[in-house]
Amino acid sequence: IEGIFYNPPWIVPADIAQRDILPRLRTDPGYLERRNMVLLPNGEVEQRAGPGAGLGFLLFDMPNRFDVFLHDTPARNFFTRPDRRLSYGCIRVEKPRELAALLKRE
Repeated sequence: IEGIFYNPPWIVPADIAQRDILPRLRTDPGYLERRNMVLLPNGEVEQRAGPGAGLGFLLFDMPNRFDVFLHDTPARNFFTRPDRRLSYGCIRVEKPRELAALLKRE
């Protein structure tokens, strides 16, 4: 882990945007706005930071070839499920502040 980002925006991976987000715009023009998302000039979709943002309040930066990272989540209820495979591949951290505190120790 190389760093911690606070209140990170989420640049939606292109394959997720193509498959799940952009097609919805054809039938639901308000889709992005309701999810606090914008279409960037370069064609990427970004979810802005905020209380409902998919990455939550903390993102643990760990560059890797798979673009998999650890992050907080606003969906705290996911941690009560026996099957928590509800992600696009990243790993939701149940106690991100505690993890951040451990990582910042010297």
